[in-house]
Amino acid sequence: MKKSATPLIILALFVTGCTGSDDLAALELHPATPAPCFVDVEETLADVVGVLFEQRRTDSGLGPIDSPSGGSVATCSVRFVSERLEAPGEPWERSISVQYSLASTAGSPAESVEEARQSYRRDLNAAPEAAQLRTIAAGDEGTSWNQDGTFAGGHAAFVHRNLAVKIHIEGSDSADSADSNLRPMSQEDAQGDATRLAEAIANSLSETPPR
Repeated sequence: MKKSATPLIILALFVTGCTGSDDLAALELHPATPAPCFVDVEETLADVVGVLFEQRRTDSGLGPIDSPSGGSVATCSVRFVSERLEAPGEPWERSISVQYSLASTAGSPAESVEEARQSYRRDLNAAPEAAQLRTIAAGDEGTSWNQDGTFAGGHAAFVHRNLAVKIHIEGSDSADSADSNLRPMSQEDAQGDATRLAEAIANSLSETPPR
């Protein structure tokens, strides 16, 4: 699994020798979960859902909710549905959810970063044993996979400083068969779309200085 945590390790070593507000500035921790959720990645979202982008859209969200250990968790979702049945193979529905887990412990900034990395690892451990994990270029460390059954579809997760992010995409395409006019989107497409959205969110986090 690809890791690009060297900058964080160097910063963590730096803050062990000092205390106070300079520690937080050195690590540039996220003070809150991003809001609104998709505002900085609408272009990628449009690319992912294709012809559905200008059709029926429903946004929803929950949180941020404070966590017992400090920090917060926020979830946002968006669903696109076609207004008409398109040609076979065209997307009919896409459901996308993004969960942000912000770590903000009472200890040092380095501890908040480590807590976020542990949250990211828990997301990976929750993937089915049969899932083939792929390293992606998102955040300090990122991974994508697809799965059947519960939470079927494409998944991506990454960690950026003290923020762990998890993305899930599922949907249906138009079909032309005797059994149904719809079929689940391919798992490979779902994983690829989750990866693209994860990378776009990670880039927006890097380009937007923490407030």
